[in-house]
Amino acid sequence: MIVFSALLCGLLTALPPDVKPDLLPGIGNVSDHEIELAGLASLYPGRVLHEEPHTGDPGNAEFPPRVLDLPRDITYVRVYDLAKAVSKISDLLAQKTALIIDLRYVYGDTVAADSFADALSKAGLESAPLQGVGNIAEPTKLSGPASGDRHHAPPVVLVMVNGQTAGPLEARLAAFQEKESVLAVGTPTSGQPGEYQLVEGVKGYFVMTGEWRTAAGSVAGAGLKPRFAVDVTPEQNYRAYFNFEHGEDIANLLRPDHAVAPAKPPATPAAATGNATTSGNLTHSGNTTTNPPAAAPVTPAAPADDTTDAVLQRAVDVVAALQVLNRTPSSSTSGASSGTTAQPAAATAPAATQP
Repeated sequence: MIVFSALLCGLLTALPPDVKPDLLPGIGNVSDHEIELAGLASLYPGRVLHEEPHTGDPGNAEFPPRVLDLPRDITYVRVYDLAKAVSKISDLLAQKTALIIDLRYVYGDTVAADSFADALSKAGLESAPLQGVGNIAEPTKLSGPASGDRHHAPPVVLVMVNGQTAGPLEARLAAFQEKESVLAVGTPTSGQPGEYQLVEGVKGYFVMTGEWRTAAGSVAGAGLKPRFAVDVTPEQNYRAYFNFEHGEDIANLLRPDHAVAPAKPPATPAAATGNATTSGNLTHSGNTTTNPPAAAPVTPAAPADDTTDAVLQRAVDVVAALQVLNRTPSSSTSGASSGTTAQPAAATAPAATQP
C-alpha cells in the first residue's frame, strides 16, 4: 500500500497543473498517511478501524438482566450490562442445569469479561488459557472451582452472540468455546477484542494497541465464529431481539412446538375398590394398572406475524439435543442430598447443522 501511495502521488505531481485528476476526485485532499491507513484497514480488519470501536449497547445498559424460564428446564438470561449481570449469572450457574445467556448487543470490557469468565470457571466450566499481545496486561487468571464448592454437575451453557457482541469479552468466549464448555450460537462477533487508540492527525482512524488471544489464534477481524452458526441477517436479528424488548411474549419468539411446556395429563379418579395410588402417569388400583386418558394436545396460537427469533430457537434446539443425548446434568445426578459433587455428563456438542 505504501508503494501504491508513492506511485499515485508521483502520478499526480507529474500531471500538468491544468489537468484535474478525474480518476480519483478529491485525492489531493487526502494525506499519504490516511491512504496507508485505509489500505491497512482493508488488509487487517479489526486491527485498523475507520470507525469508532464498538463500546456501546442497544440503549438498555442501565437495566439489570432479565431472567425467564423456557421449556425443557432451560433458563434464559438477557444481558444488557455485563458487569451488572455477573452476580445473577453466578447464582444461576449454581442452581440451574441449562442456561442460555443472550449476549447480543453486549460490549464486555476487560474487567467485566474477566468477572464473567471467573463465574463460569467457578461453576466448573473449562477455559483455554489466554495470552496478552502488544501493549496490554496479561489476562487475569481464572479461579476455577474450589473443592467442595459445587453441589451438582456444571450446567450446560450456551451464549447467543452477533456482530455487536464486542470487546475483550469476545476473547474470553473464544477461550471457553475452544474447550466446548460454553457453546456460542448465532453470527460472528464484532472482531474487536482488544484495546484501541485514536490515530493522531488522521480523522476517524483507530489502531489496535493490544489484544488477547488463545493458542488457537485471534478473533480480531473475523470475530468469534459460533459453534452453531445461524443463517440470519442483521436486520432479522435486530427485529427479533427488539420484538421482545417491545413486549412480545418470549413464547411467540419460538416455534409452536417449543412455545409451551408439555401439558400434564389430568388426574384420574381412583377405583372404588382397593387402595389406589398414583405414580407418574400411571394409576394403580388394586392389582390393576391402567393408563389415564390422554390429555388434549395444547397448540399455542400462532403469532400474528413472523416474530420467531431464529438464534434463540437454535439455542433451545441445541439444549434439547444435548438432553436427548444425556449430555446435560439433571436433578438425579445432583450431589446436593449426599454432600458429594456429581460428575458432569459428557459435554461434547452435537454436530452443528444449518437451519
